[in-house]
Amino acid sequence: MTATILRLYDYMKAHRMLCVLSFVVVTLLLVVSVLRLSYKEDISDFLPVDSQHHNALKIYQDISGANKIFAVFQYRDTTKTNPEMMVTSVDAFVETIQRADTAHRVANVMSQIDLEKLSAVTDFVYNNIPYFLTEKDYARMDSLLETTDYIHRQLQQDKQMLLFPSGGLLSDNIQRDPLNLFTPVVQKLQRADTSLKFELYDGHIFSPDMQKAFVIIGSPYGASETENNAKLISLLQTCSKKVMAHHRNLDIHIIGGPVIAVGNASQIKSDSILSVTIAVVFIMALLLFTLRNLRNIFLIALSIAWGWLFAMGGLALIHNSVSIIVIGISSVILGIAVNYPLHFIAHLTHTPQKKQALRELIMPLFVGNITTVGAFLALVPLQSVALKDLGLFSSFLLIGTIVFVLIYLPHLSKVSKEVKHTFLDKISEVSLENNPIVVTIVVVMTLVFGYYSFQTKFDANMANINYMTDEQKADMAYFQHTMMVNGEYQKVYAVTADSTMNGALDKNLRLQPALDKLVKTKLVHDYSSCNQFVVSTSEQRRRLALWRDFLHRNKEKLTTSLRSSMQTEGFSVESFDDFYTLLNKSYRPQPFSFFSPLTTSLFAGNFSSDHVDKRYNVVNVLSVKGNNVNRVKDALQNTDSFSFDIQSMNSAIANHLSNDFNYIGLACGLIVFFFLWLSFGNLELAVLSFVPMAVSWLWILGIMALLGMQFNIVNVILATFIFGQGDDYTIFMTEGSMYEYAYRRKLLASYKHSIIISASIMFIGIGTLIVARHPALHSLAEVTIAGMLSVVLMAYIFPPLLFKLLVRTSGTYRLRPISIKNLLIMAFCTMVFFSQLITVYLLGVILFGLFPFSEKRRLWFRSYQQRLFLFDFHHIPCVRFSVEGITSETFSPSIIISNHQSMLDAALFMALSPKAILVSNKKVSSNLIIKKIFKWNGFITLNDMNSIDDSLIKYYVANGYSLVIFPEGVRNAHSSIRRFHKGAFLLAEKYKLDIQPFIIHGLNMVLPRNSIQVFPGQITVKAYQRIRNEAQLSYAELTSQTCDFYRQEYARIARKIETAAYYSPLVLDRYRYKGEEIFRAVRKNLKNNNNYTKAVDTIDEHAVVLVKHGGYGEFALLYALVHRQTKVLVYETDENKKALLTYCAQDLVDNLEVIDSLTIEQEGHNDLKVFSL
Repeated sequence: MTATILRLYDYMKAHRMLCVLSFVVVTLLLVVSVLRLSYKEDISDFLPVDSQHHNALKIYQDISGANKIFAVFQYRDTTKTNPEMMVTSVDAFVETIQRADTAHRVANVMSQIDLEKLSAVTDFVYNNIPYFLTEKDYARMDSLLETTDYIHRQLQQDKQMLLFPSGGLLSDNIQRDPLNLFTPVVQKLQRADTSLKFELYDGHIFSPDMQKAFVIIGSPYGASETENNAKLISLLQTCSKKVMAHHRNLDIHIIGGPVIAVGNASQIKSDSILSVTIAVVFIMALLLFTLRNLRNIFLIALSIAWGWLFAMGGLALIHNSVSIIVIGISSVILGIAVNYPLHFIAHLTHTPQKKQALRELIMPLFVGNITTVGAFLALVPLQSVALKDLGLFSSFLLIGTIVFVLIYLPHLSKVSKEVKHTFLDKISEVSLENNPIVVTIVVVMTLVFGYYSFQTKFDANMANINYMTDEQKADMAYFQHTMMVNGEYQKVYAVTADSTMNGALDKNLRLQPALDKLVKTKLVHDYSSCNQFVVSTSEQRRRLALWRDFLHRNKEKLTTSLRSSMQTEGFSVESFDDFYTLLNKSYRPQPFSFFSPLTTSLFAGNFSSDHVDKRYNVVNVLSVKGNNVNRVKDALQNTDSFSFDIQSMNSAIANHLSNDFNYIGLACGLIVFFFLWLSFGNLELAVLSFVPMAVSWLWILGIMALLGMQFNIVNVILATFIFGQGDDYTIFMTEGSMYEYAYRRKLLASYKHSIIISASIMFIGIGTLIVARHPALHSLAEVTIAGMLSVVLMAYIFPPLLFKLLVRTSGTYRLRPISIKNLLIMAFCTMVFFSQLITVYLLGVILFGLFPFSEKRRLWFRSYQQRLFLFDFHHIPCVRFSVEGITSETFSPSIIISNHQSMLDAALFMALSPKAILVSNKKVSSNLIIKKIFKWNGFITLNDMNSIDDSLIKYYVANGYSLVIFPEGVRNAHSSIRRFHKGAFLLAEKYKLDIQPFIIHGLNMVLPRNSIQVFPGQITVKAYQRIRNEAQLSYAELTSQTCDFYRQEYARIARKIETAAYYSPLVLDRYRYKGEEIFRAVRKNLKNNNNYTKAVDTIDEHAVVLVKHGGYGEFALLYALVHRQTKVLVYETDENKKALLTYCAQDLVDNLEVIDSLTIEQEGHNDLKVFSL
């Protein structure tokens, strides 16, 4: 990646016109793409609901009045009531609206119950009665007409009714239906559902306590379209002010869903303007103070602007429209995007060469970008349309910004002098990870916050993030408690849907038997349906056929019999002309619009249409007891309909929100970790970079729980933002730590400087929202302040601290840094060892604590341990174990001597034979873990030669045992032989015993001294021919001679075993954590060149070797390890490679030197071997 970007940089630098042309062309293409976009303001897009719940929500808004606006009239002095004055003001308000609404924004205004309109609905039903009669109605009418003398008795009853004082009101109905056949159907209109309690005064709508009057205004834009609703509400408020000017004791409040939505949008805009103004002033002051260069500030702004244009263009390729709210919220992502140009420009002041600065920043910028983009892409699978777009927009924004910074910004920027900031520089130089008190406090607080993090809650109540004035809250509370019908029944909405209204009506008709069955079984108390009055054309044809059959069957009764009874009761001939007109009228199926007198009044709540998506819904409102809701919904599952209730829908939205919250946290974590692993190429650095983010998340959750803050649908978006920002900071700190480890040059202070500026910008940018009155924006600021404090603190402490643990121990650099694989091998071996140790302890307690001493039992005890340890040595993961030279005589009584490489040497001889008795000093045998085992095994502890138990040694020799002694005295960490002590040889002389030599090789590489890791390698154990006790040499001479033999033989073994392949894992470890590209290149070179076996594994020895063009120096280091007597000169002019190899070789080999020039003497050296790779 780095090489590709640098080549592109060189190409662009050499072809400046092409660079400018590519920038202009790409920018123009993006502008053209952006011009295609349209914009929307529907805040409901943020609701994480699936398609069915989304439809249910829209249907509920259509039928429930959620899209209605209410003008509330109330007295300022509540002790005085004047309904007449209230009615006058309501009428004046309506007239003012009608005059002012020249743009026809008001859909309809209802200030009173229109009795004439209700009468018109009744007339419509009477005049079109055949469309509304069902089989049950015809059965009832047939039954009545077949009743003896029914017509005569009904006309007598009509006559009596007309004689009552209210008879005038009934005369129209009697003229249209003298036999009372159709009136029962018309009476069903009175059962139309209503959810409001109200009183009427002169036809006007009053609250039950007569304290308030209401005007209901329909919005043609719905509740979410804030732009047009704002104009409508402004119109209504203007009209209300005019009315209040003439009625001093009157207040008019405008409330409702659209009003709240507009109020939210307005408050968001005003809060944003205020906070942005404050933020811009402080951010400009910060940038001027830190950069002191207007050109650089302009370049930072240009980088972000181009990234924003890239994001808009990218969205335009996927969508035709985008939410303005999404773009607004995405502005917080600018806080991440600003990191990229800021890091580059700030770094130029520390590294004056552009190419060098670019080289050092490519990987941290790229890794930070890809992980952050991955985190935001986690939003794409969500069910919220707006959050999907937010994820895409943010990803495009960050990609566009990084493209500009890596490709174009280096050619636009200029190297500027480093600006000294005493305050910032002091903060940048602070190394909190080196302060044990600070680290301890952070660890303790992390545990505390981790405990409280489980108590953080998610607030799924959308009302809590809505902005409402105190006046609106009071009005809404009054409306809810006084006007709403709060019975014992809940409403369940059973909906049939289709692409045509006729299809939906047919489905609804087929649903009716299921609803009737639910009523019959008492699961449903009652339901409101339009089935009786609004049906499809096919059902109309069937009903009209029934009408014709009815007339045919009852023609004589409805004509001759009725006229005869009329004359008898004294009715005039023309009294029932309306009835006969209805009977003689011709009817045919009508379209849905024909029934508008019903569908726009009494049954308006039974229909919801989406003409754009061509979706038509017919709604049945069921009254159900709360404990039966789920049973009713289950019963309706097998029908061609879907059902919902408000509580379940709210619960579903809350569950979606909670699930989305959990998903965002988990998905962001997994994606960021995956990309960290992919980018760094090893698990250790991925974990190192991820831990600060995980810890900062615990801090955020803990702080929120302690301060009573909650997540909501708005501030949960900051989960991805915090992951992204923390990700960038920790990656830079990790890359800086690697750079300092590789080249021993300071860089972390530069990165910390940039992080301070970036974090300050974010604190100012979003933190200023703390002044916002809107709850959602205020919560954004709260979470941002808690989040950024946590992220910056964790980024400052944990990456350097953890990196130091990886590469340093006791103040010095480790010979081989820690890797998780080797740690796991060590953990596995330790677990196996301690589990075996438990069995050894149990056997020891049983065999030597409960029974009297027996040499036979002790030998069995040693044999058991031998089997355990031999199995262990053969099964250490990634380690080969081999034993050579063992014969039947090897473990017969003798003094066994061996070089001492590791703490496992003792266990090694225990694994080779149960007849081996270890002889050690007091320090080893006093170890708490092995003290008892030493005693049970009968091993010998010596303080000095005077403490020898003569009888014990003679006993062991007599019983066929050998004594194991390490004449070096201490462990030797190097691949060599130390000076031998004389003790073993003195014992051999004293007790006339042969000396059995052993050489151990490779154990110090597999488990170095004080190491917490087990490394891959090879352990070789070799037994040699016995040194007989022939008394020809003194023990002192034998000691010296044997030591010389060991050195020669060990050198021979080393030449055979310590090849390029043997040392290549060590060489690779020396380049670990010094830059991922470097590590990968070294690993690739070693693999592709078979560890340079042909060049390194040679028997030719040269005094001096010169290496030219040696990559990163891995070949030279490998050669120096294998040929320790050869002087290895490495010719390298690249300062970075020179420093890298120098510190890779430090403390490992002393025969390697890096040079940047060649003298004539070096080039003309007689024994100079030159390698040019």
